[in-house]
Amino acid sequence: MLFKNLQSKFDGRTELPIEIEEICDALIEMGYQDDIRLVEEEMDLNQLLGTYVQFTEPSGGMYSEPNLVSLIVYPANVDILLQRIICAKELVHVCDAHVSRTSDPEDIMELAQVLSGSAAIGDEPRMTMKVAADMLAQQKGLMLLFPKAARVIARQKVTEGILTLDGLADKLQLPISTVEDMLEEDWDNLAERLANI
Repeated sequence: MLFKNLQSKFDGRTELPIEIEEICDALIEMGYQDDIRLVEEEMDLNQLLGTYVQFTEPSGGMYSEPNLVSLIVYPANVDILLQRIICAKELVHVCDAHVSRTSDPEDIMELAQVLSGSAAIGDEPRMTMKVAADMLAQQKGLMLLFPKAARVIARQKVTEGILTLDGLADKLQLPISTVEDMLEEDWDNLAERLANI
């Protein structure tokens, strides 16, 4: 499982925050990509909250293999906390062997309609799977940004009053509501199951 390999690079980490560039570097080091480029763009947030595209480009040598490149596009018009979640989610897609892919403009528009709420998810079973894959990738991305070892220590420090939720959220550079959810012990059980999907 490609995600489990990536997760193992971060699960023991207690030094926070986990930077998006660290996840990019890990994917490159593990050989999943030759290059990952992060691009910030103004987006219609009712249509899309980030995307990624994979392509190859010449590596420079006449007989050499082309470079596999992922381009992650994330919205400039959201705060850094949401940008981190979106980028982590898109980076999970890089190592997701079962990610839904399309080059069909109609599929892209259907997905945008589902995400924006202008189409019912139940009306399009294939879109349901794409949306579910995106939600799963987001949860996996959060596992990278707030690793298991850090959650165990943070849970104890918050319980003992040594660390506040606000302080922890600032340290993680994640929304406080997300951090609060991830501190629940049930979240670890859910994370373990999700990591194996």
